Amino acid sequence: MKTKQEYGTWPSIFDAQAVAKSGVRLAEPKIIGEHCYWLESRPFEKGRCVIVEKQYTKTTSRDVILSPWSVRSKAHEYGGGAYCVTSNTIFFVNAVDQNIYQVKRTDPSAVPSAITNTHNYYYADLCFDQFHECLFAVCESHKNEGEAKTFLVRIDLSKSPHKVSIVAEGCDFYSNPEVSPDGKYLSWLSWNHPHMPWQSTQLSVAHLSESGGLGKTYCIAGSEIEQSIFQPQWSPAGDLFWVSDKNNWWNIYSCKQRELFNNTEHNQITALAAEFATPQWVFGMSTYGFLNASTILATYTQNGEWKLAEIDLNNSQLNDINIDCTAVNAIDCQENCAAFIGASPCTEPEVFFYQQKKPQRLTEHSKLFEKNWISKPKTFSFPTTDNEKAKAFYYAPCNPNAEPLEDTKPPVIVVAHGGPTGATTTQMQTKIQFWTSRGFAVIDVNYRGSTGYGRKYRDSLNTHWGIKDVDDLCRACEYAADQGWVDSAKKIVKGGSAGGFSVLAALTFRDTFDAGTSLYGISDLEALATDTHKFEAHYLDSLVGPYPQFKSRYRERSPIHAITQLKKPILVLQGGEDKVVPPNQAERIVNAAKANLVPVAYAYYPTEGHGFRQSETLIHSLEAELYFYQKIFGLECHSKNPPIKIENF
Repeated sequence: MKTKQEYGTWPSIFDAQAVAKSGVRLAEPKIIGEHCYWLESRPFEKGRCVIVEKQYTKTTSRDVILSPWSVRSKAHEYGGGAYCVTSNTIFFVNAVDQNIYQVKRTDPSAVPSAITNTHNYYYADLCFDQFHECLFAVCESHKNEGEAKTFLVRIDLSKSPHKVSIVAEGCDFYSNPEVSPDGKYLSWLSWNHPHMPWQSTQLSVAHLSESGGLGKTYCIAGSEIEQSIFQPQWSPAGDLFWVSDKNNWWNIYSCKQRELFNNTEHNQITALAAEFATPQWVFGMSTYGFLNASTILATYTQNGEWKLAEIDLNNSQLNDINIDCTAVNAIDCQENCAAFIGASPCTEPEVFFYQQKKPQRLTEHSKLFEKNWISKPKTFSFPTTDNEKAKAFYYAPCNPNAEPLEDTKPPVIVVAHGGPTGATTTQMQTKIQFWTSRGFAVIDVNYRGSTGYGRKYRDSLNTHWGIKDVDDLCRACEYAADQGWVDSAKKIVKGGSAGGFSVLAALTFRDTFDAGTSLYGISDLEALATDTHKFEAHYLDSLVGPYPQFKSRYRERSPIHAITQLKKPILVLQGGEDKVVPPNQAERIVNAAKANLVPVAYAYYPTEGHGFRQSETLIHSLEAELYFYQKIFGLECHSKNPPIKIENF
């Protein structure tokens, strides 16, 4: 029987511990014969990242590497592409020393042995070359002071010690080394400052000599017009495929191997108003693969939802596969079967095995909650500034045991995703259900600049960061209030990293919201432009303008320089080891809020980086956030031991 209770106070099965337990992150599934491998990042093991193996014909899985080993690359700070699997061996980057290790695939008790013995080098995008018995990889050197240097390297496995040699250099960034099926060519992506990989990249191919060295290099795509190229991959027939947004939408293109160096017109495989790619924030991303010489398995996004499809290369016919997933990523294929990660509005990400158009779930991390507890997203567009429209998902309060008091409406949390060139999806997020099951509404906004809606929409944030994204957060909230969905007096804005900047800007320069939460958010654009890691060192050139040419614009849009305008309560959450957004940015906001007598709470997690991975942090930060909102809005609070102290309240 339902009981009447005030919005924002409903008892919930989604407690902070349940959310932390659901925080296992899955990545990079790979399939070899009857065996599937994937990465699991585990909050209850201090964020340790493990390679897991499972035969899809069996029910049990095993950890390939045991504690304290952990797999993670620090290249670009965000990492990815930290392992590869061959018929006999698994190669991986060890999180502690960033060296590459190997372990026998068929020996469960094997102790990893070192392949490299370098210092201040970060490796990523490992690619095994069976023809020349070597590894190709991206190498980021921090050996000298100043900006890191990035190369493509070749690691000779035929001799000991294993020699590491540079095979390509001169560009600021490299990714996606890939050897052709006949061992004759190496392909890769590169790009240079001030571009990000979703703005302008080049696809190159070089001949491989008998010794595994690189011959003459050819630029296959990306030199003639500015375009973002994603995931070059060789087909079983030896033809080169890739994804490009040169016609606004990220679609699949190809070129016959015999025509690679003839500057011929490339073949466009798909021509949909849809995206077959996503921003390359990390290495090792994959949205398609080859089931066989004539069939691609691919995922693409339309209107905020991802679909799975098979593409017949004989006629370029695309056929959607009917699966219960609205978010699909990390596809890896071998002959007539594949592995991928999929999720839905009711299920968290899981690893799937795919064969004969039938997916089989390999993992069981998603706790099965009763569906009447789950708030499902409602997609909506709303009018915003410049006579444009933006996109969002609305989650209504949902709790089978509670109903609201009469004539009341729920408080709303408007979420700004990170990036800002990123996107939110409709997959189940227990962090959202934590709130909706307590009687909060949630609006997850894909503001202008988000991916998934074509390059024009993505580029619309250029030079307007801190303006259009904030406009869209405010307009989404106002639209929801006008529709009668939410309480117009209890409006919260929340975001992390770049989303945290949007939060701080909204609270400082606008009057729409009544409170906010910034997770490792940016408060000083100048500091970010002059004190951040190489990958994002010139990101703001497009989002704000080249620095210092537009120094005044950086100062005008930085909340820290207008902190006297911050009048609304704010919660700030920050990791002590954050190299992307240093803790001093959070501390400056907190100190300024204290001086302004604005209600403010601060939680500092000394061993966390950019993004929280440890279960203790996930639990405390959620409990602190709930306590903060309930106290600020005068809601009944059941916390016996306040997790944070609210200053000036």
